[in-house]
Amino acid sequence: MVRRTHPPPRAGTRPGVGPTTQTMTTKLRQLLDDDGAVSPVIGVILMVAITVILAAVIGTFVLGLGDQVSQTAPQTTISVDSTSSDSVTFKHGGGDPIAFSDLEIKLAGNTVTFSPTSGTPDWSTAETLQIGASTSWSGGTFGDLGASSVPSLSASTQYTATFIDQPSGQIIAEKDFETSA
Repeated sequence: MVRRTHPPPRAGTRPGVGPTTQTMTTKLRQLLDDDGAVSPVIGVILMVAITVILAAVIGTFVLGLGDQVSQTAPQTTISVDSTSSDSVTFKHGGGDPIAFSDLEIKLAGNTVTFSPTSGTPDWSTAETLQIGASTSWSGGTFGDLGASSVPSLSASTQYTATFIDQPSGQIIAEKDFETSA
């Protein structure tokens, strides 16, 4: 009869745990501790996100939507300051100044536009603009503004004045008024 003896357990192993279980435990620990692939994955995700954002921005400008985003009408308060039998005076009540070269006023079936002959004057806070038989601007002389299609207003008549920002095509203000008798 031959007697077999088992070799003593190897250093670092536990009794009752075979080599297969030990190898699996070691590999599982290595897998959980190994974060070497995390950085490349995060890098790829960030690169894809940046590419998508750049494509959206470039696409917006290529399709012409970028111009509309940057063109907004001035934010301004305009009021009817006074009326006479043949003219109306509007007052810039605050907010952004309005460049006369960008302003269009629809009034009494006419479209009043301005082509300043010197510089680029702005209609600013507290300044008035009178339109009709007597036409003036409190910030300077009206002739310098190059007004065209100024309407003749009639006494005791209801009117609506629509102020439009030409570059954006947006309405700045719309005012109803009645000329005096």
